[in-house]
Amino acid sequence: MPVDNNELLQALRIERGDREGSVTPRSRWIAGGILATVVLLGGLAAVFLLRGEQFEVQAATAVAASNSGGATAVLQATGYVTARRQATVSAQITGTLTQVLIEEGERVEAGQVLARLENKAQNAALSQARAQYQTARALLEQYNAQLAQARRDLARSENLVARNLVSQQALETARTQMESLQAQTRSQEQQVTLSRAGVDAAQVQLDYTTVRAPFAGVIVAKAA
Repeated sequence: MPVDNNELLQALRIERGDREGSVTPRSRWIAGGILATVVLLGGLAAVFLLRGEQFEVQAATAVAASNSGGATAVLQATGYVTARRQATVSAQITGTLTQVLIEEGERVEAGQVLARLENKAQNAALSQARAQYQTARALLEQYNAQLAQARRDLARSENLVARNLVSQQALETARTQMESLQAQTRSQEQQVTLSRAGVDAAQVQLDYTTVRAPFAGVIVAKAA
């Protein structure tokens, strides 16, 4: 049977008239018993209430979402892309652009030809430099042959002088001829070196008419 807390409290109330001389030991025992009963009943009620509101806890393991048979979440965001490496490619000489061999968005490799300039003058200069180089080499070969012959003539003259068959003047003439050819040969060797450098310089000028990619990448924009 449920206990009315209000009735218990009314029983514990002491009237003003009873405060003085009306409280007996028996009434004190009765009040204490009632108070203990209230506390005990309140504790039992709390236990029953807590037992009735139990919650079940279940542990769950996180599993990655599967893409099979379902939609995939896509993250969308605004922003811009910055190239890791970028370069403005241009020819090292001025000239008329004759060919553009790439398109925007095209991927190129390092050293790939991107464009060409008019190169008739450079080709002509290279051809001329090569011709001068070939002429210098031919003249050097000629001097080398003459020098070899002059050395043989000098050795022959020295042999004849030793046998008193020719004069000392003939020996001096042969030696002078040989020394002169030696000087001409050294001078021609230098001329060959210079003409070879002229060929290299002309080749560089011709290469300047070809624009190549400095490294692999994607073409963002091209010349109009």
